[in-house]
Amino acid sequence: MRAEQAPPATGANTAPPMELAVAEQGSFYLRPTLSLDEARGHAAHYRTSAFGGITQIFSRPKPEDITVASNGLRYDPYWHVSAHLRVVYDRNETYRFPIAGPDHVVSLTLGATTFPIEGERKDRAIAVTALAHCVREIRKELWLDAATGDPSAARPIEAAEPIDLASFAPADASIVDPTVRASAVIRQILGDDVRPPEADAYHEERADIDRLDLYFWPVYAFDLNWTAKGKTASITVDGRTGEIVQSKSSMHPAIVKLLNKETLFDIGSETLNLVVPGGAIPLKLVRALRRRGAHAE
Repeated sequence: MRAEQAPPATGANTAPPMELAVAEQGSFYLRPTLSLDEARGHAAHYRTSAFGGITQIFSRPKPEDITVASNGLRYDPYWHVSAHLRVVYDRNETYRFPIAGPDHVVSLTLGATTFPIEGERKDRAIAVTALAHCVREIRKELWLDAATGDPSAARPIEAAEPIDLASFAPADASIVDPTVRASAVIRQILGDDVRPPEADAYHEERADIDRLDLYFWPVYAFDLNWTAKGKTASITVDGRTGEIVQSKSSMHPAIVKLLNKETLFDIGSETLNLVVPGGAIPLKLVRALRRRGAHAE
């Protein structure tokens, strides 16, 4: 039972636009530390393990049964983004305070408000309704595969070199098309943390995107062909670590010849309201942030 209703929170339906500050974006690539021949050696060592456990139980291939075909060096794109979210808001709360006292005490007056004591014996308490003033701050960091949008493991980027996207065309290598745009990356890192569902009124909402960078990572692609069984497995060898990843599909990723910075980094007034899930929260692009962390100028 509530003793007195707290003053209702105001402004819940007239929240100011969320302020969005975005750091200067960067584009980088890393040179391979493995040669094609070294990568081929890694692939050859893996070839008898490429066709699954069930297949190997009934018909284990010999190394000489499988040929290794190179698809060359390619650069896979990854987004690296970090953000600081801050929301200042109010919400109505009811707090219960236990009361230890004689049973004949039936109510308490605090200030100008009288609160009846509820419950019996050890469960006796008063319920105080109040307006809670809240500050919620969250720091997030995310790596995304820029071709699929899937989360990716963090990558060592100390050796990364800046590039001009318009002229990036490494010799004897292909570039996987980064179909995921910057606005989608911001949408994903903001997620559902933009507005707490329990809030009754908002006073300040801000998202600082303090890193939004696109990296191109070197990998060597190979097809492992088991001709006698008519089977093919596609793998990649990390051009810097030698780690092997087997593709879930035999289809090769889309390759692009020219990269367009304006298309990839599509952060402008026309895309702001698309950034937040549902597109229902108006955003206001404010001043740019200074770059932070690795490759800051």
